Amino acid sequence: MKALLSPAYAKVKNAPKVTTEAEAEAVLKSSLQYAFYLRVDRGAQTGSSTSPRHVTIVPQQQFTQDGYFVWLYEGSQWTTYAGGMLMVALMLAAVMFPLWPPVMRLGVWYLSIAMLGLLGAFFGLAIVRLMFYIITVVVASPGIWIFPQLFADVGVVSGTIPLCIFLLFT
Repeated sequence: MKALLSPAYAKVKNAPKVTTEAEAEAVLKSSLQYAFYLRVDRGAQTGSSTSPRHVTIVPQQQFTQDGYFVWLYEGSQWTTYAGGMLMVALMLAAVMFPLWPPVMRLGVWYLSIAMLGLLGAFFGLAIVRLMFYIITVVVASPGIWIFPQLFADVGVVSGTIPLCIFLLFT
């Protein structure tokens, strides 16, 4: 059994010593009450052999050697705490906007006008794109879309690939 234990477990202080299979089973049975892991039933395969199986949690939790178990661990919560503190700081900054120095308020105004201009340019591009498509449907059926992936869920580069290719090869 010693060959099956990990070296990391041997380094843990205050961990129960496990030398036999019976001791390992006793440790697992005693830790089941803390719900670090849960016993599950594997469902039938749906689809191909590589598709995942659905699992259901067994209502009666008990340790068995031939059972299937899932480990429940959410990891470190520091990002949740940092996000909460950032949200509180942003709300305080927004509420105290009248107390900001005039230079900062002017900068926020310029930033908001720039964002409004960017949004207007996006809508303008969408309208020009639609008009170009309608004209090309009449002139050269089935029509030509400029920026065909403008509204697709892709990055900036993927959305402008037809323009990039046109600029590279002309």
